[in-house]
Amino acid sequence: MDGKPSAHEVARRGIELAREALAARGARARPAGKGFSRNMLTVSLPDGRKALVYVKTRRVGDWQTSTNFGQPRSDESHDEFWLFVDLMGEPDFYVVPASWIENDIYRVHVEYLEKHGGRRRDNPASDHHRITEDRIARWRDCWDRLGLPVKPT
Repeated sequence: MDGKPSAHEVARRGIELAREALAARGARARPAGKGFSRNMLTVSLPDGRKALVYVKTRRVGDWQTSTNFGQPRSDESHDEFWLFVDLMGEPDFYVVPASWIENDIYRVHVEYLEKHGGRRRDNPASDHHRITEDRIARWRDCWDRLGLPVKPT
C-alpha cells in the first residue's frame, strides 16, 4: 500500500490477506455480509464445520472497535472468532475466540469507567474502544483454534 490508504482500503486488504491465510491452511472463506458486516467471513473448514470470522485490521497504532462489542459471555463458542490482521510489518494474524475478546472488551471498558467515575473522561457519548497488541498477543498464529494447521500447507 503506497501513500496513506483509507480505513476502507486497510480493511479490504486485511480481509484479502485473511482469506489467503485461511485458504493456505485448507479453509474456504467467503463474505458473510455487506456494509458494516463486510468484515465478516463465513469460513468452511476442512472437517466440514463452518465458522464465522470477524476480521479487524491495523496498519498503524492499535486495532479500533466499539464498546458495543463488549459483553460478558460465559460460553466459549467454537464457531465464532475475531481474526486480527497486523499490517505494521509482515502480516501477522491473531485468531481470537469471539467470547474471549467480547469479555475482554467489556472488562477493559468497565475498568476504564470505574477509574473515571462511571463515565468516559473526554466524550461520554463515544463508544470508541482500542485493542492493543499486548491484550491479544497470546492468540498470535492460533490457527489450531479453528482446527487449522499453524503453518500453511
